[in-house]
Amino acid sequence: MPSNTAARRAGGPFIPYFQGCMRAALQGLRTIGPLVVGPFCEIVKLRNRLAKLCGAEDFYDYTVKQAEGFSKRCAPVQALQRA
Repeated sequence: MPSNTAARRAGGPFIPYFQGCMRAALQGLRTIGPLVVGPFCEIVKLRNRLAKLCGAEDFYDYTVKQAEGFSKRCAPVQALQRA
């Protein structure tokens, strides 16, 4: 790690401060990750289930149909040709 003098020359006095913030953020991510992964996966499963109930393959397919008017299996050019 560079000394304060080298850090100041490289980009200013805030470089060491930001490195500390990045290190703390990474450590926080590593700490919270195992707590979040289970509930997050459950949310993904539930939204895919909802999308299937609405006639889509998965949530991505559902959002594409809602926003663009075509399925992820149906290319936009094919959708325009049918119209």
